[in-house]
Amino acid sequence: MNQNTFSEHIKISQAALSDIEKGKTNPSVITIQKISEEFGVSTDWIIKGDKMISEEYMENDKPKVMFRYFTKQLAEVHRYIHENFNIPKPQVDNLIHSYLTDLYLTNLSDEERVLKENIDLLNPKEKSEILFILNGLVTNKLYSRNSKDWEEPSS
Repeated sequence: MNQNTFSEHIKISQAALSDIEKGKTNPSVITIQKISEEFGVSTDWIIKGDKMISEEYMENDKPKVMFRYFTKQLAEVHRYIHENFNIPKPQVDNLIHSYLTDLYLTNLSDEERVLKENIDLLNPKEKSEILFILNGLVTNKLYSRNSKDWEEPSS
Protein backbone atom coordinates (compact mmCIF):
# COMPACT_ATOMS: atom_id res chain seq x y z
CA MET A 1 0.00 0.00 0.00
CA ASN A 2 1.39 3.39 -0.93
CA GLN A 3 1.29 6.60 1.11
CA ASN A 4 -1.59 8.06 -0.86
CA THR A 5 -3.83 5.03 -0.34
CA PHE A 6 -2.90 4.73 3.34
CA SER A 7 -3.55 8.43 3.98
CA GLU A 8 -6.94 8.16 2.27
CA HIS A 9 -7.87 5.22 4.54
CA ILE A 10 -7.10 7.21 7.68
CA LYS A 11 -8.42 10.51 6.29
CA ILE A 12 -5.28 12.64 6.56
CA SER A 13 -3.28 14.32 3.82
CA GLN A 14 -0.38 12.54 2.18
CA ALA A 15 1.89 15.41 3.33
CA ALA A 16 0.81 14.89 6.96
CA LEU A 17 1.50 11.15 6.66
CA SER A 18 4.91 11.88 5.15
CA ASP A 19 5.76 14.19 8.08
CA ILE A 20 4.75 11.47 10.55
CA GLU A 21 6.86 8.86 8.74
CA LYS A 22 9.87 11.20 8.69
CA GLY A 23 9.51 11.89 12.42
CA LYS A 24 8.79 15.59 11.86
CA THR A 25 5.46 15.29 13.68
CA ASN A 26 3.69 12.76 15.84
CA PRO A 27 0.32 11.31 14.86
CA SER A 28 -2.66 12.70 16.76
CA VAL A 29 -4.70 10.50 19.06
CA ILE A 30 -7.49 10.62 16.49
CA THR A 31 -5.11 9.47 13.72
CA ILE A 32 -3.90 6.58 15.90
CA GLN A 33 -7.53 5.61 16.54
CA LYS A 34 -8.30 5.71 12.82
CA ILE A 35 -5.31 3.49 12.01
CA SER A 36 -6.34 1.08 14.76
CA GLU A 37 -9.94 0.86 13.58
CA GLU A 38 -9.16 0.79 9.85
CA PHE A 39 -6.44 -1.86 9.99
CA GLY A 40 -7.46 -3.87 13.06
CA VAL A 41 -4.33 -3.29 15.11
CA SER A 42 -4.17 -2.25 18.74
CA THR A 43 -3.27 1.30 19.66
CA ASP A 44 -0.54 -0.21 21.87
CA TRP A 45 0.98 -1.80 18.80
CA ILE A 46 0.88 1.54 16.95
CA ILE A 47 2.33 3.52 19.87
CA LYS A 48 4.72 1.02 21.43
CA GLY A 49 5.33 -1.53 18.70
CA ASP A 50 3.73 -4.33 20.73
CA LYS A 51 2.41 -7.38 18.95
CA MET A 52 -1.10 -7.19 17.57
CA ILE A 53 -4.00 -8.22 19.79
CA SER A 54 -4.23 -11.99 19.64
CA GLU A 55 -7.02 -13.45 17.56
CA GLU A 56 -8.15 -15.50 20.53
CA TYR A 57 -8.56 -12.35 22.62
CA MET A 58 -10.38 -10.45 19.88
CA GLU A 59 -12.81 -13.32 19.26
CA ASN A 60 -14.33 -12.41 22.59
CA ASP A 61 -16.92 -9.65 22.05
CA LYS A 62 -16.35 -7.92 25.39
CA PRO A 63 -12.88 -6.50 24.49
CA LYS A 64 -14.21 -5.28 21.14
CA VAL A 65 -17.11 -3.50 22.81
CA MET A 66 -14.82 -2.01 25.47
CA PHE A 67 -12.32 -0.84 22.85
CA ARG A 68 -15.02 0.79 20.72
CA TYR A 69 -16.52 2.43 23.81
CA PHE A 70 -13.12 3.75 24.90
CA THR A 71 -12.27 5.19 21.48
CA LYS A 72 -15.69 6.86 21.21
CA GLN A 73 -15.32 8.32 24.70
CA LEU A 74 -11.83 9.55 23.87
CA ALA A 75 -13.12 11.23 20.72
CA GLU A 76 -15.90 12.85 22.78
CA VAL A 77 -13.38 14.13 25.35
CA HIS A 78 -11.27 15.50 22.50
CA ARG A 79 -14.25 17.30 20.96
CA TYR A 80 -15.48 18.61 24.33
CA ILE A 81 -12.10 20.08 25.28
CA HIS A 82 -11.65 21.63 21.84
CA GLU A 83 -15.12 23.20 21.72
CA ASN A 84 -15.59 24.23 25.36
CA PHE A 85 -12.12 25.46 26.18
CA ASN A 86 -11.32 26.85 22.73
CA ILE A 87 -8.06 24.89 22.60
CA PRO A 88 -6.75 24.11 19.09
CA LYS A 89 -7.08 20.45 18.09
CA PRO A 90 -3.29 19.82 17.91
CA GLN A 91 -2.92 21.05 21.50
CA VAL A 92 -5.81 18.83 22.61
CA ASP A 93 -4.07 15.91 20.87
CA ASN A 94 -0.90 16.70 22.81
CA LEU A 95 -2.78 16.94 26.12
CA ILE A 96 -4.51 13.60 25.62
CA HIS A 97 -1.31 11.99 24.35
CA SER A 98 0.60 13.25 27.41
CA TYR A 99 -2.08 11.96 29.74
CA LEU A 100 -2.16 8.52 28.10
CA THR A 101 1.64 8.38 28.03
CA ASP A 102 1.80 9.22 31.74
CA LEU A 103 -0.79 6.55 32.43
CA TYR A 104 1.23 4.03 30.42
CA LEU A 105 4.52 5.00 32.11
CA THR A 106 3.12 4.39 35.58
CA ASN A 107 2.84 0.69 34.71
CA LEU A 108 6.45 0.23 33.57
CA SER A 109 9.10 -1.53 35.61
CA ASP A 110 12.32 0.39 36.33
CA GLU A 111 14.14 -1.55 33.60
CA GLU A 112 11.40 -0.84 31.05
CA ARG A 113 11.40 2.84 31.98
CA VAL A 114 15.20 3.10 31.49
CA LEU A 115 14.91 1.30 28.14
CA LYS A 116 12.14 3.65 27.02
CA GLU A 117 14.13 6.72 28.10
CA ASN A 118 17.15 5.51 26.12
CA ILE A 119 15.04 4.82 23.05
CA ASP A 120 13.50 8.30 23.35
CA LEU A 121 17.00 9.80 23.05
CA LEU A 122 17.48 8.27 19.60
CA ASN A 123 16.73 10.17 16.42
CA PRO A 124 13.68 8.96 14.41
CA LYS A 125 15.76 6.85 12.00
CA GLU A 126 17.63 5.11 14.83
CA LYS A 127 14.35 4.56 16.69
CA SER A 128 12.78 3.04 13.61
CA GLU A 129 15.75 0.70 13.12
CA ILE A 130 15.72 -0.43 16.79
CA LEU A 131 11.95 -1.04 16.70
CA PHE A 132 12.33 -2.97 13.44
CA ILE A 133 15.00 -5.19 15.03
CA LEU A 134 12.94 -5.71 18.20
CA ASN A 135 9.81 -6.57 16.22
CA GLY A 136 11.87 -9.05 14.20
CA LEU A 137 13.20 -10.67 17.37
CA VAL A 138 9.71 -10.96 18.86
CA THR A 139 8.28 -12.35 15.63
CA ASN A 140 11.14 -14.84 15.36
CA LYS A 141 10.68 -15.90 19.00
CA LEU A 142 6.92 -16.36 18.54
CA TYR A 143 7.50 -18.32 15.33
CA SER A 144 10.16 -20.44 17.00
CA ARG A 145 7.89 -21.23 19.93
CA ASN A 146 5.35 -22.64 17.51
CA SER A 147 7.86 -24.99 15.92
CA LYS A 148 8.41 -28.39 17.54
CA ASP A 149 12.19 -28.10 17.82
CA TRP A 150 12.30 -24.75 19.64
CA GLU A 151 14.54 -24.69 22.67
CA GLU A 152 14.83 -22.05 25.37
CA PRO A 153 18.17 -20.19 24.94
CA SER A 154 20.62 -20.98 27.69
CA SER A 155 21.82 -18.07 29.79
